[in-house]
Amino acid sequence: MNKLKKIIIFLASSGFAFSFYENVNSFEANFVQRVDSDGTEVLYKGKLTVQKPNQAVWQYINPVNKQIVINNDQVVVIEPELEQVTFRKNSQGLQITDLINKSKQLEENRYVAEINNKKYLLLLKDGKLNRIIYEDEMENGVEITLIDIKENSKIDKNIFSPKIPADYDKLYQ
Repeated sequence: MNKLKKIIIFLASSGFAFSFYENVNSFEANFVQRVDSDGTEVLYKGKLTVQKPNQAVWQYINPVNKQIVINNDQVVVIEPELEQVTFRKNSQGLQITDLINKSKQLEENRYVAEINNKKYLLLLKDGKLNRIIYEDEMENGVEITLIDIKENSKIDKNIFSPKIPADYDKLYQ
């Protein structure tokens, strides 16, 4: 067994966090989010953009148009169909970068992260994050599959400063 494999096995078995995205500062991907609620399945599609240390944009395209912008501890949810924007603090402190950075390897291509007493299963494919599986606060099964991942791509920082139409209702939580 080569030296690198021995080190990885040691870290995984020791319970130390092992970040498979250690050298990735940003990534973009299309996603499909599958939510199972009491046997009823809903599919959402969109694009995810992530920039370390704590920035992300979830752009939902189908079946609804919705944008969630996370910039450090600020969350902005823009819902064009409702002509509404919601501002809130990221009180749970959950970022996709936290899932990655706090994950521990279970076995090859399988990691788990526990944040706020909730477990997230992270599955890799070809060395890249492929799926995130968890149960949400309503006990719905959620599976997010990432497609066409581009790592360390140049990201326009303006994406993390959402453009909010002046006539939208603004809610502060």
